[in-house]
Amino acid sequence: MSRFRCPADIHIDVSVVTYNSERHVDDLIDSLCEQKIGSENLNVRFVDNDSTDNTVARLRDHASRHGGNFGCFEIMENSRNLGFGRGHNRAIEQGSEPFVFVLNPDTRLYPDCLAELLDRAIADEETVGVWEPRQVPYEHPKQYDPVLMEPPWCAGAALLIRRTAFESVRGFDRHIFIYCEDVDLSWRLKRDGWKLRYVPSACVRHNTYDAPNQVKPAQFIYSILGNLYLRARFGSAREMAAGWVMFAAVLYGPKYFPGQRKGLLRISVTYAYRFLHFLSFRRRMPSIEFHGWDYAPVRDGAFHEVVPYQDIDSPPLVSVLVRTIGRKAQVRRALQSIANQTWRNIEVVVVEDGPATIEDVVAEFPHVSLTYVPLGVNRGRCHAGNVAMERASGEYFCFLDEDDELYADHIEQLYVTLRDSSARAVYSNSFEVKTEWDDQFNIVREGTRDVVYNEEFSFVEMSRRNLTPICNVLFSRHLYETCGGLDPQLDNLEDWELWLRFITEGGRFARLPKTTALYRLNMHPRSELDRRNELHSYYDLVRMKHRETPITLTIGALASDADALHRSHVEMLGIAPEELRALKKLSVRLRFVRFCATLMRQTLTRMVFKTRAR
Repeated sequence: MSRFRCPADIHIDVSVVTYNSERHVDDLIDSLCEQKIGSENLNVRFVDNDSTDNTVARLRDHASRHGGNFGCFEIMENSRNLGFGRGHNRAIEQGSEPFVFVLNPDTRLYPDCLAELLDRAIADEETVGVWEPRQVPYEHPKQYDPVLMEPPWCAGAALLIRRTAFESVRGFDRHIFIYCEDVDLSWRLKRDGWKLRYVPSACVRHNTYDAPNQVKPAQFIYSILGNLYLRARFGSAREMAAGWVMFAAVLYGPKYFPGQRKGLLRISVTYAYRFLHFLSFRRRMPSIEFHGWDYAPVRDGAFHEVVPYQDIDSPPLVSVLVRTIGRKAQVRRALQSIANQTWRNIEVVVVEDGPATIEDVVAEFPHVSLTYVPLGVNRGRCHAGNVAMERASGEYFCFLDEDDELYADHIEQLYVTLRDSSARAVYSNSFEVKTEWDDQFNIVREGTRDVVYNEEFSFVEMSRRNLTPICNVLFSRHLYETCGGLDPQLDNLEDWELWLRFITEGGRFARLPKTTALYRLNMHPRSELDRRNELHSYYDLVRMKHRETPITLTIGALASDADALHRSHVEMLGIAPEELRALKKLSVRLRFVRFCATLMRQTLTRMVFKTRAR
């Protein structure tokens, strides 16, 4: 898929706040020099918050060696640590360019990062105020709209901001020292009518964690303080009270690092001192959600290591197969989610099961390699899927029905998982979204996003029931050529029947433990009941069809199955491994107690019988 190219004469004010960042600045400045838009178009300003290492000396060395490569290279020093937001405010005030790029010192930009961001910024409407690139190796797990690419808030490690938007809300709140100032800025912008945009094709390597699930004391403490601040500014009275209940639970809960309780008590005093400031600028926003200490629902896979498209050698062609019965609004959303993919070597085959009615929708995507095939008459979705596979020329296939949508990294991360395994098919997690549509199939109302299918692959479980929706699977073309396509005799569970044939030829499916797609179901309760009844009847039909189908399994495969089933059952119960071990020990003790109780009961019974006999 083609991309826009930004004008070469656009300049950007780049703002970086440093504090003991000596080990990071070399990589950061090198990556700025390598930007495709040209470093001469970047006005770089560093604000140092009284570092005690050699950060300033390193910056001065770079200024002497590389300063001439930039439109501006300026170093400003604070006599004390003023925090993240105040530091950026100072740097941004010195510039005048229409776009500002806020950047952490512990980042390294991919060469096309700023070009991708500017491409999107120029193409977007004037009401969009912020563009957030994707962080790797760990993408931020917050949910976003896979069609509109609107996130609930934007992370401040790397942000392209429209200057007029930034100045309209007076920049970062100077009273937030560190952490959550990006959420606060995002919500104040949304409050004033500005839109946020996520641009995952633009990548920033953020060296924020030394290991997955790492607990960093400063982040732990100040994120809690920031959450309480935001509840005071944007939340209801109930949400403010809930914040303090959670604070008490953390205060008296497990300790993750030395000085944790002391740090929490210190920020409670800071909160009391700043409370009136946040209350005085209070404005309740119904669109804002607090989810515990998070500010939005999250997707599974927070610490899945992302391999971006830019790091993949010789990416193969992937065919996305779209089956439709002409619901234009749904098709438009599905195609837009494909156009948003970070994977660029894509072809789309759209098969309409009936006469041609969506030519105008297909014409809205001229930058997508797309083949449109109307069948003329209704032949069923299995026939439509088979026609799509016949017309496809990709090395890999994936299905996307008209009422389903893909997150931007869906194809990218499925391919990487498949590439790094010995499997020929791979699946991920997806959200199930109960949806109400109007007569034109525009979305009227949505339910919660729930992950229903979330299990490791098991031959045993796959033989019993479907483990994944059709939109979640990427498979090799070889499987289709060897096993054939969808069974036209089936009106339901045709995907499961296909997976059963695939495992007889290709063996185990690989699994990506990340939510990368969503599928929609009718919100009407009666439709749900009808759907379940229909599913049960088709399960019986497919099982009957394959009751004699053999699968050759090794001892190792059986052992892997047993382990997968065990882990899945533990995950469904929500029990951590250490808790399971404790339960096992308790079970052994309870069995011993039960044995002693039984022995005592039997002994007493014998004594009673002997007494009565006498």
